[in-house]
Amino acid sequence: MWPYLVSFSISIIIFFSISTWNRKGIGFWFWTIAALLIPCFLAAFRAESIGTDVVGYAKPLFDLASRSSSFSDFNNAHWYRYWRDASPADFEQRYVFLVWISAKLFHSFPALLFFTQALTIVPIFAALLKSGGKYTVPFGMATYFFLYFNVSLNMMRQWIAMALVIYSLVALYKRGDSFSSQIPCFMGILLASLFHYSALFGVLSLLLLHLFARYNNKNAVLLACAVALLGPFLLGVFGNVLIMVGLGRYVNYIGGQLSIMPNQILIRIPLVLFAFLAASDKRFCSPLANFYFLSMLFGVSLSQLVSGGENNGRIALYFDCFSVLVFGAYLSGHEERDSVIKVATALIFMAYLVFYWWFSFCYMGRNATVPYLSIFS
Repeated sequence: MWPYLVSFSISIIIFFSISTWNRKGIGFWFWTIAALLIPCFLAAFRAESIGTDVVGYAKPLFDLASRSSSFSDFNNAHWYRYWRDASPADFEQRYVFLVWISAKLFHSFPALLFFTQALTIVPIFAALLKSGGKYTVPFGMATYFFLYFNVSLNMMRQWIAMALVIYSLVALYKRGDSFSSQIPCFMGILLASLFHYSALFGVLSLLLLHLFARYNNKNAVLLACAVALLGPFLLGVFGNVLIMVGLGRYVNYIGGQLSIMPNQILIRIPLVLFAFLAASDKRFCSPLANFYFLSMLFGVSLSQLVSGGENNGRIALYFDCFSVLVFGAYLSGHEERDSVIKVATALIFMAYLVFYWWFSFCYMGRNATVPYLSIFS
């Protein structure tokens, strides 16, 4: 527990301290790199028991790469995974190449874990920096640390993909009327899918964002919100959409006997509330603010799929992940509020993040990441 809290706190304090500095200055980037390195080293030097996917595929792939004489030899090798043979060819090739580079150039498994986390946290930071507001970065990074860092130690490939999707939709999206102008954003999503095929969910997010950009009015928002809230009742349609966009392998994630999961709703209420306040503020109302609010609603709706299977919640993450931008968007629309109210609101939000982290990862033991066991222990 303490290695996480200390590392998160130091990084967040650094981000807050430099939030008003000149972003082109050497000092800003020196301390930014330092703040980003801390969680990367935290991820790198955990024991192999932290994050079940480490044993599931990361370490076996690394061992195969270390023993292989060439990339071709590595890609065609096999090992026994759970109840069947597995091969690097079963995984997305960009991640397989990352394993190969880590094994051959650095001869270090912690290096693989370090670069995996770096490929996750750097795109998220870049998206936060691009989105503007003065305090978007520190609050966005705090949101990532307390809500998603522990999860990212498990779903490593998917979190690289989601981070690239976030960057694509925030930094590469162009607010023009022509959908053809979104080619850079679309290419970013395709790159993300080379780390995890599920990143193609980002195409749906791109379509939604473009809808708001062209029809930024209450009717479009209300229609999209209705679709989000009715999501669990439209699973058959959603399954057909997955097949159409080449994600048929994930259709089984939306099956099973579904029921209402109140806890999945309750833990997301603060994010939905702040997203709603950002989207409803007339001074800040924008396609992105509406998109964040809609994403939070989709996250609530699709989180109910967890009742049908533990892994089914992974779909909801492709919408939940935009919560790293929610509080920054809220602050951008409330810059003129009384400073006491802003400080109180920020403290309440931080308390929510810390409680979420403690309850989910320490108390409930999600993702097998607590207690932290360093390789130096």
